[in-house]
Amino acid sequence: MLEWYNPQGEHMLPSKRISIHSEMSRSTLIIHNTTIEDAGIYRCRANDSAGHTEEASVVLEIYRKLDR
Repeated sequence: MLEWYNPQGEHMLPSKRISIHSEMSRSTLIIHNTTIEDAGIYRCRANDSAGHTEEASVVLEIYRKLDR
């Protein structure tokens, strides 16, 4: 099982803004209409039926275009 966690450590579920696609041992997290508040470290945790757990982190940086 693959699970995603936001920077606050909360388990993420699909919603209008969040899409999660998982196939075999690969998972993709898509955040639509991102804001500065979405920036941070997201974690993906994989658990198998034997009780083994692996984790990976992704850093999401959001930049604003400065108006001149």
